[in-house]
Amino acid sequence: MEGLKSSHEKKPVSLVLEDACLDCALGSNLKEIIEDLVRVYAVAKHLAERNVATKKEIREVADDLFKEFGVQIFGVDVIFTDEVANQIINASTITDISLTLNDHPVKITSGITAESVMSAWQDSYSRKEDPSEKQNKDMENKERISKSQEKADVLFKDLDSIDFTNTTIVIDWLINYNNVVSDVGVEDHKKEVIKKFRSNSYSIEEDNRIKFFVADTFKDKNQMSKAFISHMLANMGLVRPSDIENFQKKILEFK
Repeated sequence: MEGLKSSHEKKPVSLVLEDACLDCALGSNLKEIIEDLVRVYAVAKHLAERNVATKKEIREVADDLFKEFGVQIFGVDVIFTDEVANQIINASTITDISLTLNDHPVKITSGITAESVMSAWQDSYSRKEDPSEKQNKDMENKERISKSQEKADVLFKDLDSIDFTNTTIVIDWLINYNNVVSDVGVEDHKKEVIKKFRSNSYSIEEDNRIKFFVADTFKDKNQMSKAFISHMLANMGLVRPSDIENFQKKILEFK
């Protein structure tokens, strides 16, 4: 049988998910992604301990469990690739699953909450350092933040003159602005920026996956652009580079 091994040969397995999993997370913020990963871990652990014997059965059972557990962002085929399915088939249990977000690891284990995962992920940015190294880094950070703030202020003033009817120009501005204000400590003028966009008929939504899906299905460049603008405004400074790259690839496909 496909991938079948006797139970005594099975061992606990740690699953490492591929970065490609994040391609389907466009339109979702970091908290939503981590909450969904916790659900995905519960499904993977259940499959291993149930002794599911084939890739087909893994995907069929996972499809039902994704609906039952409320997995919304990640698709069954994206998570349970052939490699991951084979590991589950040969596992006695899944000890954890991990994925890299913004160059920092996210690790989901048994009994963990989305809040504790978020806290651990944020702590990875603030490891203890030698005092002199910390002082030098603090000075470098202050200089970088100061330069970033100057750029952000210039871009903010440019809002008074950009053509809001041209979504290409608007998106270019948002991408540049997001990259600049992603530095912690840079004032992003978010309320004023959102007010300006709203006065020019743009909406702001934290979760607009359905709009992305519809636009992608019908190859609607205008709808996709507006959905992405809404996403970037709602998650200003937090939009992942992979989201931006994925969006730009989609737009090129819509010619």
